[in-house]
Amino acid sequence: MQPNGTYDWALNIGNHVAGPNTDRVGYAVDVDASGNAYIVGETTPSSSNTNQRAFIAKFDQNGTLLWHLQDNSTFQLSGVTPESYARGVAVDSSGAAYITGHFKSSIAFGNHQRNQTTSSSLDGFIFKINPDGTSAWAKKIQASSGSPCMFNDIEIDSQDYVIMVGGTETTGHTCAFTDNSGTTNIANEKSYIAKLNTSTKQWDWVIGVGYEKVFDVAIGPADEIAVVGGFEALLNPNGTWAWQHPQPGLSGSSCGNYCPNAVDFDSEGNLFFTGYFQGSMYAGQREGGGNQFIVSAGGTDIFVRKKA
Repeated sequence: MQPNGTYDWALNIGNHVAGPNTDRVGYAVDVDASGNAYIVGETTPSSSNTNQRAFIAKFDQNGTLLWHLQDNSTFQLSGVTPESYARGVAVDSSGAAYITGHFKSSIAFGNHQRNQTTSSSLDGFIFKINPDGTSAWAKKIQASSGSPCMFNDIEIDSQDYVIMVGGTETTGHTCAFTDNSGTTNIANEKSYIAKLNTSTKQWDWVIGVGYEKVFDVAIGPADEIAVVGGFEALLNPNGTWAWQHPQPGLSGSSCGNYCPNAVDFDSEGNLFFTGYFQGSMYAGQREGGGNQFIVSAGGTDIFVRKKA
């Protein structure tokens, strides 16, 4: 798309990913320095009870398919049909792509496969895919039995560290982040944020938060980290909180009548939020003092909010 809003091209991804009689959903896209687009999502055959299977596809700046990978694992655990969900993708300075999501039974891109330890839930994953489409490595985030570890988004900072965010609808579960130095268990939290050194594949830090699952993450000009979901927060690059709070005007831990689904920075470090709300929404302090509110046009409305 051009700055004036005109389109250069548009594609039906279904012509390239999976076969006929298949439902396809794209969840995330990122672009490398050469203008190539990486798209991730899932396919589900509409003519059977087969579960979702994750995919990643790379297109050049003219819309030509360069390659695509579909989760091709045939491993089954205790009779469970494999299912996989790709929900986020980020591209580093070399053009390598990092995919995150969650899976049941097993998941495989290329020659890297990760198998689930318990069959009653969903484990998280991160895969690194080289620029040519070959699989580099994979890591698993293990869930406790009966409780999922789901990941919704991933971003990469200026040092090529990746930040993954996710969560679950319930408490009373544990997500195990393991590397060569040991395991960090995040227990009894509704959401989690993790930073991974992609060179060493070691977790730099992992934190849990008691609010509902995180939907989106953005990286600022100084590698600060903004997250939104059942709460809004800004973290420093070392994982300490710059600030955090539930939704403006709310005291609970759920979205309720106000829910930010996406966040991003501009080049000056200003934050922009969008999502939905009902009724009236607290929008911050006015420049001249006093609270500022916006009012829904009726029913559920969309908002855009800037925070300097």
